[in-house]
Amino acid sequence: MSELSQEVVDTFGNRLRVRCCGLLFHDNRLLLIRHRMGEGRYLWTPPGGGMLFGETAGDCLKREFEEECGLDVTPRRFLFVHELLLPPLHGIELFFEVTPAQALPQILQPGHDPEVNTPIIDQLAFFDDMQLSRLPHEQKHPLLRRFSLQQILDLQGYFITSN
Repeated sequence: MSELSQEVVDTFGNRLRVRCCGLLFHDNRLLLIRHRMGEGRYLWTPPGGGMLFGETAGDCLKREFEEECGLDVTPRRFLFVHELLLPPLHGIELFFEVTPAQALPQILQPGHDPEVNTPIIDQLAFFDDMQLSRLPHEQKHPLLRRFSLQQILDLQGYFITSN
């Protein structure tokens, strides 16, 4: 993953992170955020991020959605575990279905990631399967490369993406 920015590697690389990720669907479309991963490199992922010591998974989801999307969400059911093992990145991702706690705003504004100085979140958008299929393969979270949106909602168990 040599295309990663040095700040991303310094902040998130070469250590194991436990992350909580939320799948928020609206009108059969999934909310995704776009991260800048380096010069001209982007990655669309569901909102989520690293758990803090003493923080519950539900509290982590609520915090991450507020930081990254400005949304208040309610965690619902636990879906599956995804292990991302693409050195220098290694994450255990706990995926949950979430619902908005209030009506969604007409226009979503990208939030921030307080763990990095350089703004890396630059877009929020809802995608259906057709729209996702138009994104370059390398710009999608590994699960979005392998499964349709309905398949992702139906996943249970453990999945791994590795070199």
